[in-house]
Amino acid sequence: MGRSLSSAKKKGLEPVSDRGGVVAALAIDQHGAMREPFGKAMVIAPEDRPAEKLVPYQEAVSGPLIQHASAIRLDAEFRLLAANERASGTGPLLAYENTGCDKKVPGRLPSLLVHRSRQRLVKAGADCVKLLLYYSSMSSEEINNQKHALVKRVGAECMAGWQGTDTPR
Repeated sequence: MGRSLSSAKKKGLEPVSDRGGVVAALAIDQHGAMREPFGKAMVIAPEDRPAEKLVPYQEAVSGPLIQHASAIRLDAEFRLLAANERASGTGPLLAYENTGCDKKVPGRLPSLLVHRSRQRLVKAGADCVKLLLYYSSMSSEEINNQKHALVKRVGAECMAGWQGTDTPR
């Protein structure tokens, strides 16, 4: 049994959906996962991998694939400029969280990018904000309550934009 979306939410999803209303996103924001192979190839520690080496890779991979996508998922840490390089009709989804989780903290809790907000992501060209959240019903109630609060906080920030004076997203 699914929920129906309000007309405002449907309208907000149009820039990142195909004609059938499906979000077919090309995800090119996995710079964290690319640290190890790039570090190994460059014979450096993965965390020392320079971001500028990853950007050409992302462009080479996304170039031939983007024509088949309704959206492109980009990381806000390195690829804000790619929002202007996307194919016509392909809406950008910009990441709002830091890559990865602090392994010392239980529950794979995400952290939001310090210098980003929904408003700044929209200003940078985002049609939607992407938040990666690892959720498990097997996690403790405390961990899941923290995740619920984070989703509510980001959702409230996005809803405030719909009701504000800037472009609704």
